[in-house]
Amino acid sequence: MINVMIKLNTMSNDNALLITSIEAVEFIMPTMETIRDFSAEVSDKNTLSHVLESFNIWLRSLGKKKEIRIFDFYNGIDNPILMAAYKTHEIAPCFGFMLQARELII
Repeated sequence: MINVMIKLNTMSNDNALLITSIEAVEFIMPTMETIRDFSAEVSDKNTLSHVLESFNIWLRSLGKKKEIRIFDFYNGIDNPILMAAYKTHEIAPCFGFMLQARELII
């Protein structure tokens, strides 16, 4: 399995949540040794759609979709936000499993 930890940087304004950047790192369990990383900021020139597509390209470079497991850096916060962003922008995520505190999201 390919293990990836994500961290979303967000800001909130008037009940709207905005993703300002996506950071991720591939790691080896159980040592937590990091291998490769990803980081992209959302801006006027680099829209969230573009960042999500870039994240998918990076994930594809790691291996097959069904072998990639996404872990949430924070307990249960980042994964649902990331999935909502993929859905809102009508982009298919490029990972097979999403894990968070004792829960498996497919």
